[in-house]
Formats: sequence, C-alpha cells, structure tokens
Amino acid sequence: MCCGLGGKIMLGLIVGQVPEMLQSPDWKRRHAALMAVSSAGEGCHKQMEQMLDQVVSAVLNYLTDPHPRVRYAACNAVGQMSTDFAPIFEKKFHEKVVPGLLVVLDDNANPRVQAHAAAALVNFSEDCPKTILTLYLDPIMSKLEFILTTKFKELVERGTKLVLEQIVTTIASVADTVEKDFTVYYDRLMPCLKYIIANATTEELKLLRGKTIDIGRSNVAFAPRHFYIFVMSGISVHVHFVTESIKSKTSVYVLGLAVGEEKFMADASEVMDLLLKNHTESEALPADDPQTSYLISAWSRICKIMGKNFAQYLPMVMEPVMRTAAMKPEVALLDNDDLEHIEGDLDWHFEAFAEYAEDVVKLMVPMLKFYFHDNVRIAAAESLPFLLECARIRGPQYIQGMWAYILPDLLKAIDAEPEQDVQVLRILNKLLTEHFERATERRQKRADEDYDEDIFLEPMLGGLSSSEAEVRQAASYGCGVLAQFGGEQFAPACARALPLLAALIAEPEARSVENVNATENAISAVTKIIKYNHSQINRDETIRHWLTWLPVTEDTEEAPHVYSLLCELVASGHSALSTPDAPQRVIALLAEAFLQDAVPDDNPAYSQMEAPHVYSLLCELVASGHSALSTPDAPQRVIALLAEAFLQDAVPDDNPAYSQMTNVELFNSCLMQLSNEHKEALQFALST
Repeated sequence: MCCGLGGKIMLGLIVGQVPEMLQSPDWKRRHAALMAVSSAGEGCHKQMEQMLDQVVSAVLNYLTDPHPRVRYAACNAVGQMSTDFAPIFEKKFHEKVVPGLLVVLDDNANPRVQAHAAAALVNFSEDCPKTILTLYLDPIMSKLEFILTTKFKELVERGTKLVLEQIVTTIASVADTVEKDFTVYYDRLMPCLKYIIANATTEELKLLRGKTIDIGRSNVAFAPRHFYIFVMSGISVHVHFVTESIKSKTSVYVLGLAVGEEKFMADASEVMDLLLKNHTESEALPADDPQTSYLISAWSRICKIMGKNFAQYLPMVMEPVMRTAAMKPEVALLDNDDLEHIEGDLDWHFEAFAEYAEDVVKLMVPMLKFYFHDNVRIAAAESLPFLLECARIRGPQYIQGMWAYILPDLLKAIDAEPEQDVQVLRILNKLLTEHFERATERRQKRADEDYDEDIFLEPMLGGLSSSEAEVRQAASYGCGVLAQFGGEQFAPACARALPLLAALIAEPEARSVENVNATENAISAVTKIIKYNHSQINRDETIRHWLTWLPVTEDTEEAPHVYSLLCELVASGHSALSTPDAPQRVIALLAEAFLQDAVPDDNPAYSQMEAPHVYSLLCELVASGHSALSTPDAPQRVIALLAEAFLQDAVPDDNPAYSQMTNVELFNSCLMQLSNEHKEALQFALST
C-alpha cells in the first residue's frame, strides 16, 4: 500500500497508529507496529527520511524487548531500514545500531532472533562505509567468531544449524566491506569454512554447505529465489541461485577477495578440490539440489582468481554447468550484475574453453528469444562476442561458421526486441524528421543572447536554494561546470552564484549526512570559480572564506578539485596562508584527506598533495617548533607523513625539500622540545 498510495497518504496513517501500538502490553501489537515500520520505508522513503531520527530511536528500544518475537521484528526493521535508507542510515546511526545488534547476537535461547540479528548486520555492513565498519571490526568479529565456534559445537552435538548458516553469511558480508582489514581474521576462519565444505555432506547439511560455498547477499525480508542463468565473459557459463535483484557472493571467495588474491591463491586449489570431491565421487547432483547453484557460482569465481590455471578443472565442471544452463527456460531468469567485475579483465585465457564454445553458443542463441525476462536476452547477446573470441584458436573458417549460425537469430532478435531502446530505434526515423523540421527554429532561438540565461541559468541558480538536497547538489555541480567551462561570458553568472553557494555552505545543517554531498558540491563549485572564472569576484577574500569550509571528504569526484587548488595556493605562497596557524591547518587538511581516502590515488591531485612543496611546508612547521607539535600524536603523524613520502619517492633527492626532510639537526632540535613520552613515541616510530 505504501508503494501504491505513496508516503504523503500512508505515512500519516502509520505515524498515527504505530506509537500507540509500540506502547501496548500486547506483544502482538508491538510486533505488528515494528513490521509496519519495516514495510513503510520503500514507499514512504522521502517523507520517512525527514523523521528518521525519531523512528530509529523508537525501533532500537525494542531490540531488548521482553518478547522474542518483538526483538525479531526490531531486527527486521533495522535490517530493512539499513537497505532502504543506505548509506545515510549507516553514517548517522552506526553508534547505536551496531552495539544494539551485538547485544541481540547474545540471545542464545532464541536462535531465530539471534540469526535475524546476524541477518540485519549483513544489510547494515553491505552499505556501510568501510571507514565506519572498521571502527567496530574487532567487537563484531569477536562476537561472530565466538558464535561460529559455539554453533559449530551445537551442530555436532544436537544437529542445530540455523544460526550457523546465517553467521557464515554475515562473516562474508563484513569481510566484503572491510577488505584488507579482514586479513588478521582470515587464517583463523578459512580452516573452519574448508572443514564445513569437506564434511557437511549429508542431506540435512546441504544448505549449510551451499551457504559456506556461496553466500547469497539478501535483505532481512528474504525475497523469493529464482534460477538465474549467467554467462561469464567467454570463460565459463554458470547457473546459480541468488536472492532476486541482489548479487551473489562466494563465502570463501569473498574472504579471499577481502585479503587479496595473492594470499587466497594458496587456498584456491584446495578449495576447488573440495568442491569437486563430492561431485565426482557421487552421482550428478539433481537439478533441485541446493548445492548445485552454489557450486557453479563458486567455480566461476575461483576461475577468475586462478585464470589459466583453472583449465585443468574444465572437463569436470563443464558437464554440470552445461546441463544446468540447458534447463527449461520457464524457470530461468538471468542476473548479469557480476559481468561488470570481469569485463575488461585482460588476464583471462580463452584457449582452454574453445572446445566448449560451440555447445555454449547453441545454448545462448535460443536465449536471444527468451521474452520472459530482458536480462536473459541481454546476457545471452553479451556472451556471443566472448564465445567467438574463444573460437578464434580454431581458425577463421570455424569462426565464420559460428558467426553464420549466430547472425540470423541475432538479426531476428534485434528486429523483434520489445524493449524500449529497440522501440526507439524503430521510430528513430520519425523523430529525426521532426527534429530537422524544428532545427532552424531552434538555431534561431539559440542565437538570441538571452537564450542561455532564460532557459538554464535562472532555474540552476534557483536550485541552490531548493529544499531538496539532491536538487541543491545538482545545481551546485552545474555552477561548477559553468565556472570551469563557460568562459568569460559567464563570469557575471559565477558572481551571482557565489553568495548563493556561500549561503548553502553556511547552513547550520550543511554537514549533516543528508546534506553533506550538496555542501561539498557547493564548495567544489566555489573552488572552480576561484580557479577558472574569478574576474568579477574578490578572489582573495573568497579564498579566505573557502579555506574555512574545508575539509571535503565525502565526494571523491569533487574533492580532487578542492585539494588541487589548496596545493596550488601553498605552492604560490598565497597571502591567505600567511597566518601563524596556516601550516598546521594545511597539514591537517591534507592528513584528513589521506585518512578519508577523499582523493583517489590515481588522480593527478593526489600527486600534488604529495608534492615536494607540501613536504617542505611540513619541515618548516617542524623547524619552527610550531604549536602543532604540542599535540600527543604529532611525532607519529610527522614521521608517518615523511615515511610515506620516502616510501613512495614523492620527493626527488635532488629537490631542496629532500634536504629539509633529511636534516638530522633539524629533527634533533625539535626533539629537545618534546616531553620524554613524546621522545619515546618518536623513537619508536623511527625504529618501526
């Protein structure tokens, strides 16, 4: 109903009923209220987001409700809101949500509640920024490891497995988010996962084994499962179960990817042998066996890691893959999201797959006419170039024969394709005709000197004052583009935009989670005005205000513009940086940018931030005994920045800054100013 009628109608009704129901002594009413909150987020997203603080505070109270079904419903609401309001939910409420879920994970007396808390943690971790989730990594993993050990014993002693199945999924989700920070847990967890794969072979443990092999990333509501046919780009075809509209992850693969493929490579062959063991020692798994989808999904991902070394396994894996791919299409749907992970991968080797290419083509061509789901047709079509590439090794005549087989059905599919983009092509002639009929009129209008201002400028400037953060963000971005590429003719427009941008940035809630992207786009727009189109503004005064608005850490597309200008101002010795606290301020801003990964390391601005003049500034800060050195962590920060500079060869040894950075007397003189504790910390940093 919320999706159908919308938030304006439904949220008022829900808000009118839910608070009273939550206070009811009847657990059924409290349960119903929380489930209503869970269901409302998608359809009432815009309206509910404005009161999210109150909603979250109310829901979290019921994670400790006396009745287990109410606690279950509270976990359900937390998990659903984690998905519906991501990533704002994770950024704003992590301090309350994570500890709350960890408490519910101790509910050993109610395994369904315990498992649902773990499922909610999957939703939360999936969209949680890495820097936030890493803060809680130790308590989360301590809890999950303890539960994993405990529930594994329960499985052996009593045969219970519900919580164990979910914990395996949750561990993989956390690893997927924190990536390399998960390395310390890898060696402890991988043996347990491999043990489950090797020994959970009985009928009742098939699902546990399957989940250990391949983790379906799902929301707490657990959508129905469907068959998905998926064509890996030219190297394998696999069919796997995944939760609808969500990418599937392989448990051991996720852990391996998190810690790096180099570390996981040592386990890849052993894991592959374990996956094949039961498949080859017993009869072929039936099509409805829950392990089938997980196995084939895992094979494809391990194939990506092993590359050409996977060729030895092709004879064993292709038969079940082909058999599953050939299943009747009325139960087949296709998810091609994972294709993005391997498109453009230059390390794939097609030769070993050549002998299977013809059979796969015969499966894919009929899928061009699969009208029940457009993604099936898309992936079938996208697989054909890779299959032709596989066949290249057999010579041009063989490829021509394969192309002759593909082309007629491909042309028919193009002609019969019901999707919008193909329908657009069908009526393109009509649209183009109308276009050219109006072309002269449009050119005449565009020749009018007021055209741009009338059509674009006023709405864009008006958007800077919109009540919607998304509109303010888009308008700010537009002002930045105008400043960067519009040229001198738009200098008056940039001057008009500047006070509006400044007002947007100065709003009391400008840095809130909901508004921060709009704010940072506005700061970036001012950056571009300062840098590219400043003829009609007071540039020096604007720069002084601009410096007070930094740092910019959330928008990694706009942050490089900001820090590039900052480095240029440092290099030129701008007067705005002549104040006593300027060196400390600049270093703090750059350190924050590095800490938050605000500027991708492949962006030119990153090199500017590590350039010699920045390190020269740092050395001047040290040499002057600046007050910045009075902070407890100053020695470590200074050494860390310089050590990184030496490690990355950021400063050439023939640059004057290099001499400053290696001036022993300079640092000894500074050392005398430090307390004994600071000296010890500095010596430790130097020794490590």
